[in-house]
Amino acid sequence: MNILDFIEGGVIDTSWRRVQIPLNKLATPAWTLGNVETLAWPTDDKNRTCYVDNIALRDITRPTVITQGETAPTPVSNRVLRLTFSEAYAASSIRTLANYTLHSTTDSTYSSPVPASDTGMHYRMQHFDNSGIPKNRYDLFLQFAKPLKNGQEYTLTVQGVQDLSDNTMAVTQYRFTYNDRQQLNTNIKVNQVGYLPERPKVGYVGGYLGDLGGGVWAVGTQGNVLFHDPQNGWQAQSTPVTSTLRAVTATREDSAWAVGDGGVILHWNGQQWTRVTSPVSTNLLAIAFDPLNQGWIVGEGGVILRYTGSAWVTVVSPTASSLRGVLAETGSAAWAVGDNGTIIRWNGVKWVMDDNVTNVTLHAVGGSKADDLWAVGDNGTILQRQYGHWKPWADKPTGTPHLYSLAWNHSGAVWAAGDNGALWYKTGFGSNAFTALASGSTTHLRAVVRQNSRQFWGSDANGALITNTGGNWQTAGDLHSGINGMFALPYGALRLPDVLPNVSIQNAQMGNRSERPLTLRYANWHLSGEDVYH
Repeated sequence: MNILDFIEGGVIDTSWRRVQIPLNKLATPAWTLGNVETLAWPTDDKNRTCYVDNIALRDITRPTVITQGETAPTPVSNRVLRLTFSEAYAASSIRTLANYTLHSTTDSTYSSPVPASDTGMHYRMQHFDNSGIPKNRYDLFLQFAKPLKNGQEYTLTVQGVQDLSDNTMAVTQYRFTYNDRQQLNTNIKVNQVGYLPERPKVGYVGGYLGDLGGGVWAVGTQGNVLFHDPQNGWQAQSTPVTSTLRAVTATREDSAWAVGDGGVILHWNGQQWTRVTSPVSTNLLAIAFDPLNQGWIVGEGGVILRYTGSAWVTVVSPTASSLRGVLAETGSAAWAVGDNGTIIRWNGVKWVMDDNVTNVTLHAVGGSKADDLWAVGDNGTILQRQYGHWKPWADKPTGTPHLYSLAWNHSGAVWAAGDNGALWYKTGFGSNAFTALASGSTTHLRAVVRQNSRQFWGSDANGALITNTGGNWQTAGDLHSGINGMFALPYGALRLPDVLPNVSIQNAQMGNRSERPLTLRYANWHLSGEDVYH
């Protein structure tokens, strides 16, 4: 490379002159500069030595939205658009919703520019380049409150996004026509059973939208419900009751449930909490749904309720002991725990008594699979279910705090929280011991939840929060409410409407078309991040 092409004034002499070389001028097809460690200046053709000072590598290129090819802005549903940027963007710069607007001259819903209602970021590696450096793709998902309509034209305007060097993109507009019957949607997947062409084909719907969606609910005294998302932080949600709420769960952003004293059952539809008819007036203490949206509620006196899809009904219980925790693993497997060491199990037909290995009160049950479950309770009690049976777990920290809450992941890790800021952690499957973590709290923790590998929340009985965002646990403010339970809905899953649509299937050879109903096969939050519809 000839420095004369880049030096200020076009000459090399005894004066210090500025040299500004675009880094891509140094790249070759075999060496992409992804691992630059040294820059060398040899002598020139006159055998002169160049002296160099104040070397700086600066990014002065603005990020851009890719508007051509397969990574051009694409609808992934009728409310979500996917954008791809030319380089890594700063996470803090993508959360301003006014930076993204959608306008249409043919769809009256968007006759005036409408800002996005939420954003989701997603970095992912695609391949390695010739220098062995990973090449990433930088997607951004935009969600809008109102659905797009087939055959209508829209203009997307994007501005204000910055890269990691604080370069701000130029205002960019992209025009497109929405038509979900013609576009190639990567959320539709087809697999063939076997190898022969005539073998059956199986179609699936599922997609991952980065950190779009999800959220955390907390419930407690006086009917209080609070909700957290990255866009708005913690916000109170109004409820129609003032009685104490004991537990909360959710299957999607617009379908959450809370239960509490006096048989109260509440449902969140994405807009408001409403009271649902309850068949009992007993205090309800725990609620859980399995990946196929089959729900269970348990409470005082051994009461058990089951969700039929439209109503809650009582189910025969094998115990009169109060039940304080419930786990719904599949349609044919669920567990509940409670007073006097009670453990009961749903066998797909009825609830039956399970092993009785302790007489202390158990407060929570959870785990990643049926043969690796955990239950915790008073006096530091930890039980494990393995090979079909429960047994006490002795390898744990000293002390006997009452343990009230469990969190876990599908790699077998477990967290248990309780009195005096106790937070005990076990890594992975196997015989690893529980160890004590510094929780950042010395008060009585009543809830701990895991939203993803980089976001945990916990709360004490008075609403003082702790959190972990991938490092150490630390305090995180105060909800100013008594808190009894929390639930974290993982982000990222493309969740179809509660009333699932039909799917249209066309035979490419014969031309005939058929309509089939979609069904939810698995809410696969912790594995691929996708809900799977078939």
